[in-house]
Amino acid sequence: MFTGIVEEVGRIITADRKGNSARLKIEAEKVLEDIKIGDSIAVNGICLTVTSFGKNYFTADVMHETLRRSSIGEAAAGSPVNLERAMADKQKAYELEEMKKRRQEKVRTLQDMAGDRKS
Repeated sequence: MFTGIVEEVGRIITADRKGNSARLKIEAEKVLEDIKIGDSIAVNGICLTVTSFGKNYFTADVMHETLRRSSIGEAAAGSPVNLERAMADKQKAYELEEMKKRRQEKVRTLQDMAGDRKS
């Protein structure tokens, strides 16, 4: 899940196209903090999966349909890109727990209301 708030502007180092897909190597700094393989990073609003990374870059594979239907298909070396990390797993877990608590409270309220009607 993403907030829509751009964390930094990166730059495409390389855009290697092979057949119907491409591998992007993107220069970044802030979004690399605590990065690991498999993390999601939005690149110009498109969720991509980190396939490798180094001190000042990460790579992501882009499939044919994404290249065809988005502006990332026109990206070239040197192009600036907006970058945003997915919300932290801790934040997701917290939000899911809060949602679960609210749902349980609603169920209890409905059960209480149903009990009042029987009386």
